[in-house]
Amino acid sequence: MNGNTVLVTGGSHAELPMIKALHEMGFRVITTGNNTEGLGHKEADEYVPGDFSDPAFVLELAKEKKVSGIVSGCNDFAYLSTAYAAQELGLPGHDDHETSKDIHHKDRFRSLCKKCGARIPDFFSFTKPEGTRDRCEGLGYPLIIKPIDLTGGKGVRICHDYREVMEAFEEARRWSRQPRFLAEQMIQGENHGVSALVVKAEVRFAFFDNEEYYLNPYLVSGAYYPSSLTEETKHMIIRDIERISAQAGLVDGLFHCQCIVQEDGTPYLIDPCRRAPGDLYLKLVELGTGIPYARFIVQAELGLGLEEALQGIVPQENCIARECIMASENGRVERIVIEEELKQYVTESLIWGNIGEIIEDYMKYKAGIVFFSFPSRDVMEKALARLRSDMRIEVS
Repeated sequence: MNGNTVLVTGGSHAELPMIKALHEMGFRVITTGNNTEGLGHKEADEYVPGDFSDPAFVLELAKEKKVSGIVSGCNDFAYLSTAYAAQELGLPGHDDHETSKDIHHKDRFRSLCKKCGARIPDFFSFTKPEGTRDRCEGLGYPLIIKPIDLTGGKGVRICHDYREVMEAFEEARRWSRQPRFLAEQMIQGENHGVSALVVKAEVRFAFFDNEEYYLNPYLVSGAYYPSSLTEETKHMIIRDIERISAQAGLVDGLFHCQCIVQEDGTPYLIDPCRRAPGDLYLKLVELGTGIPYARFIVQAELGLGLEEALQGIVPQENCIARECIMASENGRVERIVIEEELKQYVTESLIWGNIGEIIEDYMKYKAGIVFFSFPSRDVMEKALARLRSDMRIEVS
């Protein structure tokens, strides 16, 4: 093994904070992925094109390059491949391959939560919708149909009757690589994210945000910190993460999860992952708390330990928002606008959208990411209330 070389299974803008952290730690970085234009590849020391969702490919690449560690990219398939290759090579820092499926496959995660008492919506999994009418009625309408292996709202649909369940199944099947699907009770409430560092099944650091959605109800368009969650609700979420970590025997490291919190403060865990979340979320944590989050994550994934690094850290509570630049319709990009009243709060930005570019699916398209720093929560909430008029893509 090459003690100075690390493989990152991804190379988009999302992996930039981890690539930077690895370089600061003195590592040589190799990235991989099918998107040859990924911004992360340009920052790596070497880029090898390939499919990071193929575990066998990742394993052979790690062998060929004699890497000393593998860091997962910001994609569930990347983590599953990373866990497989790390297990085969005896590299530390990752769950074994089967445990990684327990977290990243939605039906297996919910079964794990039932075993340990973590709060989740009622659900059942199925391979075909025929014969599930009574079970759907048992959950109650509206309910949600999901592929078990995808994120970002791909193949997800709200159903109000059994006819829509049949239609949603066909849509989910077109997206999914797995032959299993999830029917889930629809929980009403606020959307939040939690990003935690777990050591010996104990949460040693937890970052809570308020999530925002623009036009796509399944795709996070922004998040801000500090969260509006009560300390009681935060404690309930932390206890559930610790129950899951102990039940599954998770290795030390990141546990990130989306939550829906009801009006009475009861949280329900929805979609977890053990890899870094995308859209520069690590930068949101760092700007909000002042801690080197990307460094802690890669340190854990390389098996270098977290316990000593986390001792004595005191997170700050800066008012920070991370917002994706999104469009409201398809068309040709004419202008990307941030009005002066909002621009005064910009602290960092990464914009990759181009004038003249054609938007074919505005529900998923993002032109960049902007971070805002506000002097108070009140100022932040007032600015975010008019965000989509003050930051916009104009198309023709």
